[in-house]
Parts: sequence; structure tokens; C-alpha cells
Amino acid sequence: MEGPITNALTIDTEDWFQVFYGSGNITRADWPRLESRISAMVDRSLDLLAESGAKATFFVVGWIAERDPALVRRIAAQGHEIGSHSYWHTEVFRQAPGEFAEDVKRSKDSLEQAIGASVHGFRAPGYSIRREDEWALDVVLQAGHRYDSSLLHATVPVSEVRPGLVEVAPNALRAGGRNLPSNGGFFFRMMPYPLYRAYVGHLNRQGVPLVFYTHTWEIEVEYPRIPMPPVRRFVQYANLGAVAGKLRRLIADHRFAPIGTILEARGRAQPAS
Repeated sequence: MEGPITNALTIDTEDWFQVFYGSGNITRADWPRLESRISAMVDRSLDLLAESGAKATFFVVGWIAERDPALVRRIAAQGHEIGSHSYWHTEVFRQAPGEFAEDVKRSKDSLEQAIGASVHGFRAPGYSIRREDEWALDVVLQAGHRYDSSLLHATVPVSEVRPGLVEVAPNALRAGGRNLPSNGGFFFRMMPYPLYRAYVGHLNRQGVPLVFYTHTWEIEVEYPRIPMPPVRRFVQYANLGAVAGKLRRLIADHRFAPIGTILEARGRAQPAS
């Protein structure tokens, strides 16, 4: 296991029919009638983590928590942190401030009712709090969250973006005038593992933690495929079968913990004022 840096391990917890690229064919109204695979996805994720004893932050869609609170309790019972991934899994920039505030509150309430404990972390679907949408951070704070993990950033991993709200920034690479997520997902699926390991080592040698993310539908891949245009289909489904094996190697090669655990340790390490 490399280096002294503890990296963050996170899993965005959403069902196969809730992905963005499927929204042209599947609407919210369709969700209740579709066969959910989220229980199998979560169980496969939990089993994979249990192999090594690794703990993660599961950012759970509130709609799932409201319909299946026992599933969320199952995650928490194994020592993993529960965070909010919004209620409707809709990008922030597609919502008015009031709509977003309602969504954030409903998700947090659903998750907290499920586990009987406070939920401190929030991650916007698709890292969709852009620089021009940072009003959303005020909403996240007002809802009672202590940290956000939505702002893609190439160099600053952890910072206080509002008094009382810490940003745990997902790692990004600057390309074409925008930050693109390099901390997991499609980037992780498509990059040969030795190169990805070298990338993480480079971050850690600079004192920067990896804020890794994957999805439940990238770990358990037996579910219906949604019709999509070829490019979107490639981005959505390419190389899914490699994720579980690569994730096992990543966990074995580097130190990982839930975001909340890392922030607690960081707070304890701060000098007294």
C-alpha cells in the first residue's frame, strides 16, 4: 500500500434507469414501474468492500432512500458513511434555486429518517455545481450539510467555501477550457490500471488525495441497457466489466477512507487556536 496520504472512497448510489443519458427515453414518472436493480448493485458493492475491509461514502439518491430505507440502513450498518446525492438526480443548473432547495432538503430528510442519524455530506449529480452556480453552496449549507463534494478542481482538494461548509473537491484535469473529472467514472474505466495507479501516485506525492468515485451501476453491471445515441452509449457503458477488478487493485494499492472520516482526522490535526 503506497504512501501516507489517505484518499477518499465514494460510491454514487443510483439505479440503472436514473442515469442522465437515459433521460430522453425514461422520465421520473417511469421510475416506479421499472424493475429496480439497486439492491443487487448495493450488495455487490458492499461485498467488494468487505473483501478488504475498506469503508466508503455512499452518496445515495433520496428517491431510493424514501422507497427503500432498509437498503440505506444496510449500507450504514456495515460502517459506511451515508451522503446525499440529491432526491431526483437532476443537474443543479437545470433547477431554479427554490426547486433545488426543496430537492436537497427532501433528500437529506429521507436519508436521515432511514438511518436515524445526521447526514453531513452532499454531492450534486454530475458534479453539476459549476462556478456560475455557486449559489447552490448556500442552499447545501442552509440544509444543514457540513461538506460538499461537487466542485471539480485541479489543484485545491479541501477548502472552506462557506463558513461552516467544506468543499472536498473531486479531482479534475483541465481540458478545453473546462475541468473534466479524472477521479473515477469513465476516466477510470478507460485508462489502463498501471497508468491510473501512476496518476494517483502523482497526486499523493504532491500531498493531494484522490477523491475517487464510481457508481453502483459500474460495479454491478447486470441490468437493462437504455437505448442511446452511439457516443452517449459508449460513454455510459464502455468497459463496465473491468471496474470491479480494477477497484479491488486500487483499494489494495492505496489508503482509502470515507470523506467524513478524513475530515474528522484533518480537524483533529489542526493546531489549536
